[in-house]
Amino acid sequence: MCDGIIICMSIYSLSHFVSVIKKVVSPNKHTIKVLLAVVVVPVSIFAYRYVSPAQAVDETVVVTAGELKQYVSVTGAVQSSKDANLSFQTLGTVTHLNVKVGDKVSAGETLASLNDSDAVANLLQAKAQLASAEAVLSQLTEGARKEEVAIKQQAVDNAKNSLDQSYSSLPDTIRNVDSTTADIIKNKLNSLFVNNTGRYNLSFSSCDQNLQSTIETSRTKLETTLSDYQKKSGDVTTYSDEAYIDEVFEQAYAVTVATNNLVNTISNLLLTSCSTQNASLDPARANLTLVKATINTLFTDLSAKRTALNLAKNTLAGVTRDLDLTKAGTDPYKLKSQSAVVSQAVAQVAQAESGLRKTIIVAPFSGTISDVTISQGETVTSGKTVISMLAVDAFEVEAKVPEVDIVKIKNGAHVEVTLDAYGKGVIFPAVVTRINPTATIEGSVPMYKVIITFSEKDDRIKSGMTANVNIITESKDGVITLPARFVQVKDEGHGTVLVKSATTNEKRDVVLGSRGQGGLFEIISGVTIGEVIVAPSIGVRSAQKQTN
Repeated sequence: MCDGIIICMSIYSLSHFVSVIKKVVSPNKHTIKVLLAVVVVPVSIFAYRYVSPAQAVDETVVVTAGELKQYVSVTGAVQSSKDANLSFQTLGTVTHLNVKVGDKVSAGETLASLNDSDAVANLLQAKAQLASAEAVLSQLTEGARKEEVAIKQQAVDNAKNSLDQSYSSLPDTIRNVDSTTADIIKNKLNSLFVNNTGRYNLSFSSCDQNLQSTIETSRTKLETTLSDYQKKSGDVTTYSDEAYIDEVFEQAYAVTVATNNLVNTISNLLLTSCSTQNASLDPARANLTLVKATINTLFTDLSAKRTALNLAKNTLAGVTRDLDLTKAGTDPYKLKSQSAVVSQAVAQVAQAESGLRKTIIVAPFSGTISDVTISQGETVTSGKTVISMLAVDAFEVEAKVPEVDIVKIKNGAHVEVTLDAYGKGVIFPAVVTRINPTATIEGSVPMYKVIITFSEKDDRIKSGMTANVNIITESKDGVITLPARFVQVKDEGHGTVLVKSATTNEKRDVVLGSRGQGGLFEIISGVTIGEVIVAPSIGVRSAQKQTN
């Protein structure tokens, strides 16, 4: 009813307006058309929007799953993450100033220098002293007389010949050990044993079981030792390789010792009271007397050759060391002393070079000169900052966060940064790298400084730019979200939505979760993906119109 009245009044007003126009304005059709357009169009819009809500289109959204983020949003300023305040490390007069504010420099580039005449002179003097000390050392090293060196060299040659002679007799000795021990074991001793599948047992019983067990174990182990030795010694023909001959010779010595021990142990067993009563062992006792003499002769000869070989080695080592000392100088203590003088001279050169480096300033990294406080010809003191610079490829954002939000932020948190220079559509990824533990009071509100470092190098980033910072405190993926205007909140964690259907809009309860940025609600339950949700305000008007 109300709508009809509004429409009638609008039509009446419009008709009255037209009649007035016709009386006031000359009957020009074109003029009347223009005036009607000016009036009729706004009236029509008014009637459409406010008089006929039944014709309005519902605002809807389709339920989907997506990402829900929670931010702490602050502003800050871009600054260089690396700077340097440079100074000379000595007193002097500036002779060269190679940079000015705004210049770009490379790492290692000389920025300024002082008068270095004294430092250069000190360096030249130190190098001269080093050269003199090294010359004396060289003279001591090469100062031995030729005659003295020749005598020492002859002693070395004689020792080498003696060692060679000792080695030259070893192949025959090794072969003799091989044949002698094999004869003793295989032909003289094995008659007392029974070979039970690799295990040697005495062919007779003894009342001394411990001694018998020792003999049987020793014979079994000796078999393996002898077999390994024979395989190794079979390749020995002449003396050629000292290391190889030494190895085989030591094996021969070990076989001889083991055979000798076994012979002596068997001899002791055959002399026990219970064994002496066994007349069948008399030939073995007589045979062992000859065996012991043979093995003792072999052992004595082998020991003598072993001693002679070791003596020849030690003699050669001694005379060789004596020759080396003679060539190095007649007095080893003088050589050591002069070596110390050289080391001291080297240290003085290093000190002089360090003094020269103190007269120049070099760029510690590539960057831009931000401040210069000296001029050419000026006298400067040590340690005073004269040049400042900033890195050109390393930037960070310094922002301040109020205490209510700082508890939500952790080091390593991901950050989305936008710069006013490029608009909100260009996002620069970053990360929180430092949180100042101490607050500053700004307008009675404690504020904490947070340093945010850009994740990637980007030439678009400049120092001093205004940065809008969104520090992500929570991120959920694959959750159902709805804009806040589509949700009517009842209480904490609960609300209602209008679900569009074929006939009407269904009011449905939903469980609410986290509140995200951009006015988004997380919907835990109540709706499913694919359903269409109607904005409550429009939905209510539509429902009312359908009722009328």
